[in-house]
Amino acid sequence: MSTMSLPASSERHPHRMRLNRCGLLAAVLLSLSFATPATSSESQMRAEPTGDGVLVAVERLPAPGHDGFVVRFDRPMQFLSIAPREAAADFQLSFKSLRGGVGPLLRNSVSWEPDTGLPLKFLELGSGVGQQAALSLQFSSAVQVQVVQGKKLDTVEIRVTTTGQHTAVATDDIASKARLALTAELYDEAIPLLLQLRQDGSEDQKIFAQEFLGVAREKKGQLSFANAEYERFLLEYPDSLEASRVEDRLSALRGLQDLARATKLSRGTRQQPKKDDHWSTFGSLASSYRYSRNIADNGDSYDSMSLLGLDGDLSARYRSDEFDWRVRFSGGHYQDLRDDDSQTSDRVRYLNMMAETADGHYKAQLGRQRAHNGGVIGRFDGVALSTQATERMRLNFVAGYPVDTSRQTNVETDRDLYGLNVDFEDIWNSTDLNVFYIRQNIDGVVDREAVGGEGHYISDKSSLYALVDYDIHFGEINALVLNGNHQLPAETRLNWSLNMRKSPYLSTRNALIGQGLDSIDALQNALLSEDEIEDLANDRTRDSKTASVMLSRPMNERMEISGTLTWLDLSDTPASGGVPAYEGTGGQYYMDMRVTGRQIFGERDTSFVSTRFYKLQSSDIWSFYANSRLPVGQRWSLNPRIRIDHRDNSNDTTQWNFAPAVRAQYQADRHIVFSEGGLIYYRTKYSELDDQDFKIWFAYLGYRYSF
Repeated sequence: MSTMSLPASSERHPHRMRLNRCGLLAAVLLSLSFATPATSSESQMRAEPTGDGVLVAVERLPAPGHDGFVVRFDRPMQFLSIAPREAAADFQLSFKSLRGGVGPLLRNSVSWEPDTGLPLKFLELGSGVGQQAALSLQFSSAVQVQVVQGKKLDTVEIRVTTTGQHTAVATDDIASKARLALTAELYDEAIPLLLQLRQDGSEDQKIFAQEFLGVAREKKGQLSFANAEYERFLLEYPDSLEASRVEDRLSALRGLQDLARATKLSRGTRQQPKKDDHWSTFGSLASSYRYSRNIADNGDSYDSMSLLGLDGDLSARYRSDEFDWRVRFSGGHYQDLRDDDSQTSDRVRYLNMMAETADGHYKAQLGRQRAHNGGVIGRFDGVALSTQATERMRLNFVAGYPVDTSRQTNVETDRDLYGLNVDFEDIWNSTDLNVFYIRQNIDGVVDREAVGGEGHYISDKSSLYALVDYDIHFGEINALVLNGNHQLPAETRLNWSLNMRKSPYLSTRNALIGQGLDSIDALQNALLSEDEIEDLANDRTRDSKTASVMLSRPMNERMEISGTLTWLDLSDTPASGGVPAYEGTGGQYYMDMRVTGRQIFGERDTSFVSTRFYKLQSSDIWSFYANSRLPVGQRWSLNPRIRIDHRDNSNDTTQWNFAPAVRAQYQADRHIVFSEGGLIYYRTKYSELDDQDFKIWFAYLGYRYSF
């Protein structure tokens, strides 16, 4: 195609709309949330928001006889390692994204539903080593943690076993407070005390707590929860003196439930309220302030950031024997306090309503959401419908409008999507499969039309994941991904991956890259045909190839070593449509060696050091990174870290980077206050010029409240 310069144009056809409905829908959802009675939650913290949160939900573990919870991600995440391996109150888990890198992450978290008894105090996801993600967990006392990868690889089960080590609060005092609350029929106060007693008390106190958790739930009308607590008691304490009494309680409870069902049937289709129907509301509110100042070598300085943020993550849930209803809003406002006001923005991450039958056979979700498979890329505004067609087959349908970023607060209708995908569960030897068809349109032409599938196999010691995405409109493979994770002898873990994909995913919209235009219509107004526009889209899309292998194993009870080797090749792009050519990277190599240690500086700290080497096309880079999390007492923690880089460039320049930082955090009950500060220092050496220095000072303050 000949080189041409396209005129700038912002004209849009009158039939295209920008629907500013999110504000109205948010008001409706918030009114629903606050119109319902709130219940007291466990101590839980909400980390600072991220514009592209990888975490989706934290839910109670459904497996009977287990304490713990399920962490749900917005994409397949391969569990790599946990430190420490022994009982502790603080843990760090490492994950690898199987569908694109996670990139640098702000610390990000989600709220969990109150009144579920999660033995969890704090949870947040942030950046780990390289392209890994690090999930930090904190419990109120020492526990033993077992991590089980979910079947679809977008979840992990965190199974928790208490060790009997007590917190600083005397359990006798907790038991007395719990008995007083039960006597006064203050069940909302009794339940969290009983949960703590079940975790930290003596054997007799745990037996008492387990029985009267069932009693408190029953008195509150939460019959399903009460049933589960009584069953757990009989599973854990079948030979106790109280077992016969609990059996009587359980029999009486089941009799009430059977009577309620019979009464409903005898009254035909008329719906009667049930005692175990209930609402719960939960979430978090946060405020933060970020500041950074850049200082050049000549002494000139300016504020590069002065940003005030307000953030909310609000959920309401109604459950009955027949249905599960949920509404959720997650978003915020960020005000740039500098004169140019360039970083002021609003964010809407989630804004949706979900309804699901209690047996899980039917599910519908409406609003801003993420799809985890089916060929949908990222968020969309629309509807997702699902039904269990057979015992091992589930049908899923999606339709709506793609969302580029959470900064998009309107429903943009210039692009639309619809698709159908089918889940096949356990089709062969613990193997699940999803096959899909997806189509996106933009300005009346095909943007993307693809077929493909995802498969995953999980056993006790291995997991395999595969993804293929083939665009039938362009006749190109958009993605081909293979990943394996294997447990070897001597607690050695092997992880490998092969990844070939288009970067970005091939679509007609890629023709706009570098053009300074905002629509395909504008390209058509420049007298380009659809074939010429698709040629531009192909020219702007790179081929990315990546291969990596990682080995990790414990050195002793407190230390673990891991090493990663990665190869990357990104293709060049030709000059066309007035956009210059870009040279490919050629083969690049990344090597990383990491040592993780426990109890290096104290009883509960976790620390790691990492050295890395990058062999790039135009430079070689050596890096050193160290990070520690140091609990101080029961409520304070410090997180000092440092990174040092040395870069040799092919143009006879070298650069040193030095980046120390420290974070201090205080948490009490549902409140958390944090502060962070640091420096990023660059020194560039030239062969024939004077050295140049550049500094960035930064600070970060914040407060969060969870309910």
